[in-house]
Amino acid sequence: MKFALNYSLPALALWRDDPSAFDLLKLPAWDRLVAEVSAVYPAYIHFPLKVTGGAGIVYDGETKRPVDFSRLERLMLQTATPLVNLHLAPAIRHNPDLTPDDFSPPAVEEITRRMICDVSSLTRHFGAENIIVENDTGDPGIVNAAILPEVIETVIRETGCGLLLDLAHARIAARTLKLEAKDYLSRLPTGRIREIHITGIQYLGPEWQARLNAAGAIAPKKISRYRDRWMDHLPMTSADWDFIAWAGEQIHSGAWREPWVTSCEYGGVGGFFEAVLDESVLREQVPRLGKILKG
Repeated sequence: MKFALNYSLPALALWRDDPSAFDLLKLPAWDRLVAEVSAVYPAYIHFPLKVTGGAGIVYDGETKRPVDFSRLERLMLQTATPLVNLHLAPAIRHNPDLTPDDFSPPAVEEITRRMICDVSSLTRHFGAENIIVENDTGDPGIVNAAILPEVIETVIRETGCGLLLDLAHARIAARTLKLEAKDYLSRLPTGRIREIHITGIQYLGPEWQARLNAAGAIAPKKISRYRDRWMDHLPMTSADWDFIAWAGEQIHSGAWREPWVTSCEYGGVGGFFEAVLDESVLREQVPRLGKILKG
């Protein structure tokens, strides 16, 4: 299992000082950045792809258009990225006939059908063995029936793809569904794991709001998206360390399938990611995470 870290300038500095701290950089699908970084550092790409409304269309959050298969193939070859990831986060704007928090059996059946259709458009092109779907947190702008573990399990079973297990997303989704996080995870198809993402999660109260405002890199209207909610991509707390230690045990014991890579998603490029990044925290926490995950 490889251990990766979100790309950032502090991540590059950590690599240069301690190449044993992590194995790979996780890059956004930005053509110029991918070309520059992957020419020097070992890296792979995390794609900003999302299901849409069940017409067999996958949305690319980078290009703001339906997915361009040739672009994906070029970026994968450039970095030896082995899998195409897809977020199970169907937006209301793509499903205007559905409501965010309708968990009735007909609504659950319909969003499951639509996601299977969209995921299948990728499996037909790349092969099911090369596709992984990522569990989401749920959000006011999302059809939240998509975060139900039985929906995720059905999509994976019917399409034959793998699971990108985002542990922070799972913990936040469990809160939304009023489930205990380990119970939620027990209902996911952990035998189909191919990749894992980890970060700390914290409640974005006044202290974090002040920090985001002070950073000046995010528009005030956009900051309101993060107000008074549980958020990932943050430093690990004591509760996070306990949870990650437990997750490490699931991997090492064989209870979960071992992924090809586990990525720490603290830090990154762009307004929010840079605003919450503290280089001293990165240098302290990343090596510690690597030791837990690699046993």
